[in-house]
Amino acid sequence: MKFVNCPSNCMKDAAVMGRGIHNPSSNICAAAIADGSMPKSGGCVAVAKMGGLSSYASGKLSNGVKVTMGSSSPWSFITYKADNTDFSKSDIRILNYKGEPDYEGRVEFRVSGKWGTVNIKGSE
Repeated sequence: MKFVNCPSNCMKDAAVMGRGIHNPSSNICAAAIADGSMPKSGGCVAVAKMGGLSSYASGKLSNGVKVTMGSSSPWSFITYKADNTDFSKSDIRILNYKGEPDYEGRVEFRVSGKWGTVNIKGSE
Protein backbone atom coordinates (compact mmCIF):
# COMPACT_ATOMS: atom_id res chain seq x y z
CA MET A 1 0.00 0.00 0.00
CA LYS A 2 1.18 3.51 -0.81
CA PHE A 3 -0.08 6.95 0.16
CA VAL A 4 -0.91 9.63 -2.41
CA ASN A 5 -1.51 13.33 -1.67
CA CYS A 6 -4.19 14.84 -3.88
CA PRO A 7 -4.75 18.59 -4.23
CA SER A 8 -8.19 20.22 -4.24
CA ASN A 9 -9.99 20.01 -7.62
CA CYS A 10 -7.63 17.30 -8.84
CA MET A 11 -10.53 15.53 -10.54
CA LYS A 12 -11.25 18.17 -13.18
CA ASP A 13 -11.66 16.29 -16.49
CA ALA A 14 -10.20 13.15 -14.87
CA ALA A 15 -11.14 9.70 -16.11
CA VAL A 16 -12.16 6.92 -13.74
CA MET A 17 -12.59 3.43 -15.17
CA GLY A 18 -14.17 0.86 -12.91
CA ARG A 19 -16.30 1.07 -9.81
CA GLY A 20 -14.36 0.18 -6.63
CA ILE A 21 -11.61 -1.65 -8.53
CA HIS A 22 -9.97 0.62 -11.08
CA ASN A 23 -8.16 0.26 -14.38
CA PRO A 24 -4.62 1.72 -14.00
CA SER A 25 -5.45 4.37 -16.64
CA SER A 26 -7.78 5.96 -14.07
CA ASN A 27 -6.84 9.11 -12.20
CA ILE A 28 -6.05 8.02 -8.61
CA CYS A 29 -7.42 11.17 -6.96
CA ALA A 30 -10.68 11.10 -8.92
CA ALA A 31 -11.06 7.37 -8.15
CA ALA A 32 -10.60 8.10 -4.44
CA ILE A 33 -13.33 10.76 -4.58
CA ALA A 34 -15.66 8.39 -6.48
CA ASP A 35 -15.00 5.66 -3.90
CA GLY A 36 -15.61 8.01 -0.97
CA SER A 37 -12.04 7.47 0.23
CA MET A 38 -11.29 11.20 0.06
CA PRO A 39 -13.34 14.43 -0.07
CA LYS A 40 -13.41 16.69 -3.14
CA SER A 41 -11.29 19.16 -1.20
CA GLY A 42 -8.34 16.75 -1.54
CA GLY A 43 -6.13 15.08 1.03
CA CYS A 44 -4.20 11.87 1.47
CA VAL A 45 -5.47 8.53 0.23
CA ALA A 46 -4.10 4.99 0.54
CA VAL A 47 -3.75 3.05 -2.72
CA ALA A 48 -3.21 -0.70 -3.09
CA LYS A 49 -2.20 -2.49 -6.29
CA MET A 50 -3.89 -5.78 -7.15
CA GLY A 51 -4.35 -8.18 -10.05
CA GLY A 52 -6.02 -7.07 -13.24
CA LEU A 53 -9.55 -7.70 -14.49
CA SER A 54 -10.90 -8.61 -17.92
CA SER A 55 -13.20 -5.56 -17.73
CA TYR A 56 -14.08 -2.77 -15.30
CA ALA A 57 -17.67 -1.92 -14.38
CA SER A 58 -19.13 1.49 -15.13
CA GLY A 59 -21.59 3.29 -12.92
CA LYS A 60 -23.58 6.44 -12.35
CA LEU A 61 -21.99 9.63 -11.14
CA SER A 62 -20.41 8.84 -7.81
CA ASN A 63 -19.65 11.84 -5.58
CA GLY A 64 -19.71 13.97 -8.74
CA VAL A 65 -17.26 11.74 -10.64
CA LYS A 66 -18.27 9.94 -13.84
CA VAL A 67 -17.27 6.26 -13.67
CA THR A 68 -16.90 4.60 -17.07
CA MET A 69 -16.27 1.05 -18.27
CA GLY A 70 -12.64 0.04 -18.70
CA SER A 71 -10.98 -2.67 -20.79
CA SER A 72 -8.72 -5.50 -19.70
CA SER A 73 -5.53 -4.72 -17.78
CA PRO A 74 -2.78 -6.82 -16.16
CA TRP A 75 -3.18 -4.90 -12.87
CA SER A 76 -5.71 -2.75 -10.99
CA PHE A 77 -5.83 -0.50 -7.96
CA ILE A 78 -8.21 0.22 -5.10
CA THR A 79 -8.34 3.21 -2.76
CA TYR A 80 -8.76 3.41 1.01
CA LYS A 81 -9.36 6.30 3.34
CA ALA A 82 -6.00 7.13 4.93
CA ASP A 83 -5.99 7.32 8.71
CA ASN A 84 -3.79 10.14 10.03
CA THR A 85 -2.42 7.73 12.62
CA ASP A 86 -0.95 5.68 9.76
CA PHE A 87 1.68 8.41 9.49
CA SER A 88 2.56 8.25 13.15
CA LYS A 89 6.02 7.03 14.04
CA SER A 90 4.55 5.44 17.15
CA ASP A 91 3.30 1.87 17.04
CA ILE A 92 0.72 2.48 19.79
CA ARG A 93 -2.48 4.54 19.60
CA ILE A 94 -5.68 5.07 21.60
CA LEU A 95 -9.01 5.23 19.75
CA ASN A 96 -12.40 6.19 21.19
CA TYR A 97 -15.67 4.33 20.55
CA LYS A 98 -15.99 6.09 17.15
CA GLY A 99 -12.54 4.88 16.06
CA GLU A 100 -11.03 8.35 16.35
CA PRO A 101 -7.73 9.19 18.10
CA ASP A 102 -8.45 10.24 21.68
CA TYR A 103 -7.18 10.09 25.26
CA GLU A 104 -9.67 7.38 26.33
CA GLY A 105 -10.67 4.17 24.60
CA ARG A 106 -9.07 1.03 23.25
CA VAL A 107 -5.34 0.65 22.84
CA GLU A 108 -4.06 -0.54 19.47
CA PHE A 109 -0.62 -1.70 18.41
CA ARG A 110 0.95 -1.62 14.95
CA VAL A 111 2.84 -4.74 13.94
CA SER A 112 4.27 -5.12 10.42
CA GLY A 113 2.29 -2.06 9.26
CA LYS A 114 -1.11 -3.33 10.44
CA TRP A 115 -3.10 -2.07 13.43
CA GLY A 116 -4.69 -4.52 15.87
CA THR A 117 -6.06 -4.67 19.39
CA VAL A 118 -5.21 -6.95 22.27
CA ASN A 119 -8.15 -8.67 23.94
CA ILE A 120 -7.62 -9.82 27.51
CA LYS A 121 -10.08 -11.99 29.38
CA GLY A 122 -9.78 -11.97 33.14
CA SER A 123 -10.44 -14.99 35.29
CA GLU A 124 -12.79 -14.85 38.25
